Amino acid sequence: MDHSTRTPHQQMLHDLGATYNTLDATVFAHWLDEDSVWESQVVISAMTGKTTIMEYLDGKLATIRGIPDWERPLAVLASINGQACLAIYQGPVFVGYRHVPVGLFMVQNDNDTLKRVDVCILPPPETATLSTDYPGLTADEAAARLARIASIKT
Repeated sequence: MDHSTRTPHQQMLHDLGATYNTLDATVFAHWLDEDSVWESQVVISAMTGKTTIMEYLDGKLATIRGIPDWERPLAVLASINGQACLAIYQGPVFVGYRHVPVGLFMVQNDNDTLKRVDVCILPPPETATLSTDYPGLTADEAAARLARIASIKT
């Protein structure tokens, strides 16, 4: 799906995925304002405001740049329970012989304004329906990253 046919909600998910796949937070920054909230089920407090969220993302992406490619997050557009989301792989996590995502990013928006990002481990990320759209990556780049991750399985 190209940019011209995406809803703002779909574009926000796409740009968030491209942020993680390319390690460039500027792709997502324009959606944020001072009322935007970033919250995670595994972190005690939420972050509010563009400045705070961008500082967090910049720090997170700087840390990710320092780890091996096969351990870096890999984002793919997905859906769960009929709701569009972003699924994140990180390292070689398998259920049986299937490589599975470890987290989901859910976004809420009001037209062109991001209201919230919720980073979730419930519902179980491995139950999401995954697309073949890895924002910011070509199909060949995504396939190569997935192959490197899969090769690590012991």
